[in-house]
Amino acid sequence: MVSLIWEKRSIPLYWRLLDKRGCSNIDEQKALLTPVLELLSDYEVIVLGDREFGSVKLASWLCERQVKFIFRVKQGRYIQEENSDYIRLSDRGLVPGTSFYLVETKFTKQKGFGNFDLAGYWRRKYRGKQEDVALVSFD
Repeated sequence: MVSLIWEKRSIPLYWRLLDKRGCSNIDEQKALLTPVLELLSDYEVIVLGDREFGSVKLASWLCERQVKFIFRVKQGRYIQEENSDYIRLSDRGLVPGTSFYLVETKFTKQKGFGNFDLAGYWRRKYRGKQEDVALVSFD
């Protein structure tokens, strides 16, 4: 589902029903986003995606279309800061109540993908419970 966020409200714009259980793949994600991006082509759009939409392939596809994005990703992803070795996001030292921001960071060991700005944030508590790490990458 693709929704428009307006005044702290979510308004569904477009959705597709899949004939399977489990996560969508890159082709299904492109098919979902394409009509909405065309509809909103006269506006600045920021795609906000959960972990299912946190793929580097989707990020690259959005970059090709000059669409900004924010994705929640798992800590197991590898990053490479300038002039450094690859490390897992979990090795960045993010703990509850902390955050970081990295500019032009390589966001996978796979070849052919560009660099992204990367922000990491872990809330102390959410609704009285400890929350998992929330990491986002954006362009």
